[in-house]
Amino acid sequence: MKIFIKILLMLVMASNLKAQFSGGTGDPGSPFEIRTLSELEAVSDFPDKCFILKKNIRDSLRTPLCLGTWDTIYGHPFRIENPFTGIFDGNGYKITLAIDADSLDSKNVALFHYICDGAIIKNVVVDGYVINGWWCSGIVNSTCRDTNTKEIQVINCVNLAKIEGNQGCGIFHNSVNHNGIIEKCFNLGSINVINYGSGIAGGMNATITNKVSKIINCINTGFIKGEGENSILHRRTSGIIAVDWNISHNENDFNVMDSLSNCINTGVIQYILPPKNGIVGSVPY
Repeated sequence: MKIFIKILLMLVMASNLKAQFSGGTGDPGSPFEIRTLSELEAVSDFPDKCFILKKNIRDSLRTPLCLGTWDTIYGHPFRIENPFTGIFDGNGYKITLAIDADSLDSKNVALFHYICDGAIIKNVVVDGYVINGWWCSGIVNSTCRDTNTKEIQVINCVNLAKIEGNQGCGIFHNSVNHNGIIEKCFNLGSINVINYGSGIAGGMNATITNKVSKIINCINTGFIKGEGENSILHRRTSGIIAVDWNISHNENDFNVMDSLSNCINTGVIQYILPPKNGIVGSVPY
């Protein structure tokens, strides 16, 4: 009798999971299918599952997926509550964002709040806007720091959204201390921030933990503006990555190819003082 009840409860739970999505089981071979805004928002309830978008989401998403809280060490994400660790396939469909950080508890905003161990975000297209964030981005805000043992992948994603805030970029703002790759991503949206402005990534660092972090085959064609007129930080404004902490100031150690390859910037970059170049805004002090 107990076994029967247990099986019945498992069936009911499985039925409830399926009811929140258009189809699928959430497994890699049968991802949950998303066709509506409410189904997209339900991703936050199952951050370790697999998803595929089956239709454009025209109703604006106003809250980042997998929004949670985090503890900090020296101001950087450490232990994240409710990070996304599954697979999200945008399938080439478009998600419209209308995220205003002033209306949220978190100032760190994007389509995905945080992604961690083994997360894969691919084939995602976003438009609309993300504004008033301390850290803000079109696709991913940031990654965890202490649990990233599996490779994170952000592949074939496109940002068309307007990004405005203190620090921001088109694709993945704070890709710090993780095994991972940002590949074949494109920014066409306008970026207007105070500092750390870029088309693809705000900052990247793998040197502390000896992890591999790379940006490959990415393109920015969007307008990038850094407004920090009275701060040296506004020099960290560039087409691909604002600041690459993998690169040392020691000229003998400078090897941008360790972290960047085959990236192109054709977008206009507006600044007071010049960045390092159109690809890397600056290196650490």
